[in-house]
Amino acid sequence: MKAPHFFKFAVCLIILPIVFSNQTTIAQENTLREKIRERLKERFVKKLQDNPQ
Repeated sequence: MKAPHFFKFAVCLIILPIVFSNQTTIAQENTLREKIRERLKERFVKKLQDNPQ
């Protein structure tokens, strides 16, 4: 099943041109990406803490 990989690829294809066409919003994109990354990291850590193996 390669659906998630394909989805990531599609998202990159959609997002990258937008980012490169709007040079002024690159800072906003980066901060948004950082926020998303932090949120995912927190969720992952919480998941690990909830079910220790």
